[in-house]
Amino acid sequence: MAPIPQHQFNEWVFITTTPTRPRPTKGQRSQMRRRVMREIGYTRRNVQTALFQSPSISSCTSSDTTASDSGSTPSPVDLQYGSSQSPEYPTSSTHIPSFLASPIVLDRESQRLLHHMFSDAIPSQFQIYKDRWYPICIANSAAFDQMLATYATHISQYHMQHDLKHFILSNHTKALARVRNDISAMPLGRKRILEGTLSAITALACYSHLQRDMVSWRSHMAAVARLIHESGLSLGALDEKLVTVVKWVDLIGSYALDIAPALGNVNGEVDYIHCPSKTMSQCLNSLDLPAPLLSAFQTLQWTNTQIIPQVSIWSNPVEVDRLIHPLTHRFLSLRNDAYIFGPVCSGLRSGALLYLAEFRRMSGISPVVTEMHVRQLRLSMEALSPTSVPSELTLWLLTVGALEATATSDREFFHSRLLLLSQALEIRSVLCWTQRLERLVWSDAVFDHKLDITWGLLQG
Repeated sequence: MAPIPQHQFNEWVFITTTPTRPRPTKGQRSQMRRRVMREIGYTRRNVQTALFQSPSISSCTSSDTTASDSGSTPSPVDLQYGSSQSPEYPTSSTHIPSFLASPIVLDRESQRLLHHMFSDAIPSQFQIYKDRWYPICIANSAAFDQMLATYATHISQYHMQHDLKHFILSNHTKALARVRNDISAMPLGRKRILEGTLSAITALACYSHLQRDMVSWRSHMAAVARLIHESGLSLGALDEKLVTVVKWVDLIGSYALDIAPALGNVNGEVDYIHCPSKTMSQCLNSLDLPAPLLSAFQTLQWTNTQIIPQVSIWSNPVEVDRLIHPLTHRFLSLRNDAYIFGPVCSGLRSGALLYLAEFRRMSGISPVVTEMHVRQLRLSMEALSPTSVPSELTLWLLTVGALEATATSDREFFHSRLLLLSQALEIRSVLCWTQRLERLVWSDAVFDHKLDITWGLLQG
């Protein structure tokens, strides 16, 4: 083509080409138009506009509200076959950051899951998503996608009939991709952007724990710590609800791996529980225990006596967590001290953590991984001489080990020793067994069913 003359530089130059493929026929063009119109109609019916763009949006965190304005609440089966109406999001006084790192769009499956999350019919262990995760994830699309993926995973594990694998994988993949993009382009000085990214990575860590992928959990929590460090901000400078969830996820992974939590404790002192001035079990007085371990076990005993009569607590997972979380954090933090002082201390620490496992399940944590603690308790029991520990303490340690052991070899170990000790102590019934356990620390209301099953196995 000849160069354009200088005096014509402002004029358009048109280039014509000859198509290499034949022109579509009239029938083909009509078919393409129909296909495009169908896609447009489908999009208008199913794709929602971006939500939560108003700066005054808040979330529902109270357990007595519902996500639907209708009187009925969907059952878990309705997740797969229920209606597709959009949920109406209730409001409360809880403050939610109005900043959105990227728009949140709900497809039909997301609407159903969110509607289910806010319904009153869900089991208590699912309430933690509405109460804890929703307020910190609504401000970031990656965190929101991962929250729904984690919630769907939890439901799939609880109700095996639900086929949510495609939704889970899709949302998890989107969350990972968005987090990578956010990190690569994130100015660390922007606090709200940092908080949104932290909530997304923390949600990824929680998902990894739910999948029992502790390698990924370590990686995600290391990323959380690094982002906080490089931002120059302290935990105290970040959103309080976000910090609570970050520390909570740090603890659930630390419990599974039996390591000291890297972050601080979530909950402060419980207002109606005060530590007594002396131990409540005489068998502990005869042992030369280090002061931190003795104090921690003393607090466990005292907390146990305070929460047993308060039946209303057991239906409130957040309240159970408020009571049990500080104790779990305290015993995990004693890891190195307990090992230094020998098998008695390490066994007592592992036993206390196993005793707290059932309470942790009641607080909404899933799964509560106890394999490391069962293994350590078995090693400690094997290293103990029969006369080095009072019989009440030995019985208690063997009992909590038997209740939580899942491997065949571990169950056989604890059951065989329990049978011999129960015969030596002339334990003839579950009631007699319970009375001896209560001399140390025990909650019959929490463990009676498991104890009945174990007793049947011992007598079988």
